[in-house]
Amino acid sequence: MTYCDMDTDGGGWTLVIKGTLDKTYMNSLHKTINDSRGFMMSFTRVPYRDLLVKYGDYKSATRFVWWKSIGTGYTNMQQEIDTRGYQHNTGPRYTRSSSYGSSSMRGVSETVGLSYKKGYSRSYYTAHFFVVGYSGWSSCCDYYSQGCRSVSNCFSVSLGYLSGSSYYSFSDPAWKSWTWTTSCSYAGYYHTSTGNCQSNGAIFIR
Repeated sequence: MTYCDMDTDGGGWTLVIKGTLDKTYMNSLHKTINDSRGFMMSFTRVPYRDLLVKYGDYKSATRFVWWKSIGTGYTNMQQEIDTRGYQHNTGPRYTRSSSYGSSSMRGVSETVGLSYKKGYSRSYYTAHFFVVGYSGWSSCCDYYSQGCRSVSNCFSVSLGYLSGSSYYSFSDPAWKSWTWTTSCSYAGYYHTSTGNCQSNGAIFIR
């Protein structure tokens, strides 16, 4: 069982992620629509090109942003995350047009970029899984150390956060067993108008 959004930008969206990670990447797989967080079956099965992020309930949220043509159209999200590289001490992997979103989210700088996996190791050793954020990752960490770890400064979405005394390497297959921090405001969804981080949000593809 899954859920489809047939209204936003012409519809055709399939729900792939609810909320944040469920402790680890591996533990987040194969969730159902009744689970509050994790990856739906469609995460490993449905190929995609476009991606939609909703800030709030997956059915009723009125704040959202989307990216067009970032997937291949023949690989699913698990395959994309497994095979693509990650951003390290740099800006977002994907950027979006300001017109791709609800009117309430247009012009919000913390929704410009998207990276599936992100690491930073200059003054802070941090990692984020699935980040929607400001265009300048390095400047966030250099000038706002909070931006390296908190959803509310440079990020509007992070599905998981890690911090430690050494660099986190996504090239190590063991990353799928890392235990992520998912509590607000280290992770979650933040649409900037209320000033509150929340765990309620969703990712769709088509």
